[in-house]
Amino acid sequence: MVCIECKSPLSESRIKRHAKFCTRKCSSINNSKKLKALNPTSGLPTATVGALNEMRASAELLSRGYHVFRAVSPSCPCDLIAMRDGESIRVEVTTGYKNQDGSIGYPPHTSGEYDMLIVVVGDSIFYNP
Repeated sequence: MVCIECKSPLSESRIKRHAKFCTRKCSSINNSKKLKALNPTSGLPTATVGALNEMRASAELLSRGYHVFRAVSPSCPCDLIAMRDGESIRVEVTTGYKNQDGSIGYPPHTSGEYDMLIVVVGDSIFYNP
């Protein structure tokens, strides 16, 4: 049997424990690759990821027939204003992530400054509410 990361032979003790990796280092490298695949923007500056996700959310809202206005200042109370049929909503956009179990996580947000929270995970967009 060989390590699934580096292809080195596994020791007898690791084979007996049904290990897949020759060392903890190989296991860690493999887990990092999995997380990178689940969260492709990891490694980019957080401000860049936030700007990308605001644009992704804007494109999604535009495709649903909204007029979208983006905040110029990072200290605005919401990220976007979306208007349709004479109604406007304040939109907050946040970056989510996939956990290893497949569930979606994102930082907690308190309501009051926005009407809708959009969670962007890679190319997927989730609305709350």
